[in-house]
Amino acid sequence: MRTLIKCMPWILGLSFFLVTLQANAAGPPVPVGPIGPYLDLIAHYDVLIPQTVLIPTPGGCTDPSTGLTFCWSDLATFEELQPFSIDIVVDTYLWWRPGDPVPLTLVDIWAKDLNPPGLLPLRQTGFDSINPEMVPAGPENFIGRSGTFYPAPLVATTLADLPSLLPGFDLSPFEGDPMSIVYVAQASVPASDFDAPATIPEPGTLTLLGIGTSALLILKRSEKRKGSSRSKRGFKF
Repeated sequence: MRTLIKCMPWILGLSFFLVTLQANAAGPPVPVGPIGPYLDLIAHYDVLIPQTVLIPTPGGCTDPSTGLTFCWSDLATFEELQPFSIDIVVDTYLWWRPGDPVPLTLVDIWAKDLNPPGLLPLRQTGFDSINPEMVPAGPENFIGRSGTFYPAPLVATTLADLPSLLPGFDLSPFEGDPMSIVYVAQASVPASDFDAPATIPEPGTLTLLGIGTSALLILKRSEKRKGSSRSKRGFKF
């Protein structure tokens, strides 16, 4: 046991060295984004009279292939201005900038679904530019894992202006009248409140745990052998 205690600083030092080596080899985190669109909401509405509706979205999570583990949901209020039957869709995009004070940006685009119910390929367009079927009655709220609401104004823009508002974003699903209107919400949020809980240790962590465990087992076996030898020597006649 004394040998084990004496060797513990060496084991901890080795683990720290390997962690540092791994971090230096990996380099600083690389910004990712914008990625998307992710289908946040697919819905059909039959409105008989003008009314105000609260629209929650089921949200979603990033594709594991991106290497990110962010999940989100949101809530928005709209005024339905006229009777209509309409299919709507909400696209979510993410932009991760590690090192920034608020490194995660969430973007939602509210539009009309031209290929309901969210069938592939995605085909979307804007609301009527003269008599829009629905208009925001307040900000959209992105909801973190803590339950905190992060408000984002819903800004009306035309399909023609969407590329300049969101440069670098994949807007290929959008088509139709360039003057039709979509609603865009953008919020900078703390990544920690949208980071999905990790369930599987990273490979580097597993390696370090394996090294530490192996070292402990070797020391314990060594202690047993020494104890067994001392015990045998003590019973000699």
